[in-house]
Amino acid sequence: MTKRILVVEDDVLVAMDLAEELDDLGHSVLGPFTTLSDALESLEHQACDVAILDINLGSHTSEAVAVRLTADQVPFAVTSGYDATQWPAAFRGAPAVGKPVQREKLAQWLAELETDR
Repeated sequence: MTKRILVVEDDVLVAMDLAEELDDLGHSVLGPFTTLSDALESLEHQACDVAILDINLGSHTSEAVAVRLTADQVPFAVTSGYDATQWPAAFRGAPAVGKPVQREKLAQWLAELETDR
């Protein structure tokens, strides 16, 4: 099933690679957004089914996006080079798809979402 996937990642090359992987897996990508403000603005105008968030976005984090997604009951995964014990509270418990993003890990997470519903 095709999902609308919000991608928030400030590294342009990683964002483009992630968007391409998701597209190849048959999903629709919202973004990728490289800034917190752009990601939050997008959520005001379009819904997503799931999201993939980089925690650090330069001088900000994507924590406000994680809080919004949690409130809206939208599942998300984290791409981060940090150990999960270092994540801000809003990200704890979210699955990690890691960096660099591996297609198999991404596909597995998306498949698990299907079986959970």
